[in-house]
Amino acid sequence: MSVDQLMGKTVYSAEGKKVGDINDFVVKASPTASSGAGSTAGASGTPREVTYAVIGIGGFLGLGEKDVVIPITELQVSGDRVQISSNVTEDQLKQMPKYDKSQYRSVARDGSSGASGSSAPSGSSAPSGTSR
Repeated sequence: MSVDQLMGKTVYSAEGKKVGDINDFVVKASPTASSGAGSTAGASGTPREVTYAVIGIGGFLGLGEKDVVIPITELQVSGDRVQISSNVTEDQLKQMPKYDKSQYRSVARDGSSGASGSSAPSGSSAPSGTSR
């Protein structure tokens, strides 16, 4: 499933409760050249960017909503349903810092392929970039 197809999808907890909606897919604005935070080693051993989903949690009809970022590896896509890993609880999402746009760049809007190299857990589809 592509990034465009996942935009706006509802995200559910492992218990099946709605926790939020996908608002964007982003990568760190200035990834490091090492394999530290913001990048991982790809199959060839070269660093690649980690893609994050921006999920709007809380609020009602967009009012009072808070955007947080989680690595897409914490999402499981099955058909049309997006579920967050059991490793991330709803309380943890609520306690996460608010998404800071200045720290990331969108892969959904800029058409980059930052998401195409990311992998999702087994049995799910990793979001891919809009172009390659």
